[in-house]
Amino acid sequence: MEEKNNFENLIEDAKGYLDTRIDLAKLQTIEKTSAVAGSAAVAVLLLLFFSMVFLFSSVALAFYISEITGRYTTGFLCVGGINLLIGLIIYLARESWINKPVTNLIIAQLLKKDDE
Repeated sequence: MEEKNNFENLIEDAKGYLDTRIDLAKLQTIEKTSAVAGSAAVAVLLLLFFSMVFLFSSVALAFYISEITGRYTTGFLCVGGINLLIGLIIYLARESWINKPVTNLIIAQLLKKDDE
């Protein structure tokens, strides 16, 4: 009879251990997902900020070139061409400048140890 009690206790302990491990895995998943989501939110905010800086800098440069040339169209076309060239360079280098670093950052966030 005592063996049966010991076996039942062992099964109960194993169930408790399994439930605890499942809860721990859920909490770790939530923690890592939250860290990635937080990093993504910061990245989006930085992207918005630098987009605004780029936009206003482009307009200011266009007006400056317009003042030098005496024609608004020349200034804005020059800046449009510069922005097109920058966009083309970024598009051509997107794999090494954007895709790989972002992928590596997400993987690093997901694999980061708790003690770090």
